[in-house]
Amino acid sequence: AAGNETDVQLARRRLCREQRIAQRDLRTLDPDLGLGTESLSVLVRNGRVIFSMSDPSLAIKALVCPHAVYLFRPPEDRGQEAAFTRLVDELSHAIREEPGADLEDEGRASDDEQGAGDGTDSG
Repeated sequence: AAGNETDVQLARRRLCREQRIAQRDLRTLDPDLGLGTESLSVLVRNGRVIFSMSDPSLAIKALVCPHAVYLFRPPEDRGQEAAFTRLVDELSHAIREEPGADLEDEGRASDDEQGAGDGTDSG
């Protein structure tokens, strides 16, 4: 159903393979590079949109696919968890309320050393 939120541990390599994007594309748009300033970067690859944005309170990276949105959880040592959780809740609510929304899943992902962690998958 549209607007469903799921937390899963997902390896970066697997996510990239399944979504047909290069791992370097996820690294290229690192919101930490603009941490403390306002910045926005967008990259389009194979029908997917990878974007990162940051302001002084939150740096996020997302992968938007035809049937899922992957939000990468900021590292725990940044103190951004509350802002990130609010963002996910607001997006999830907006998707559920949007008539005709065709996203099957929406959720969070952590961008850890091992992979793209806590992501969502459309099934």
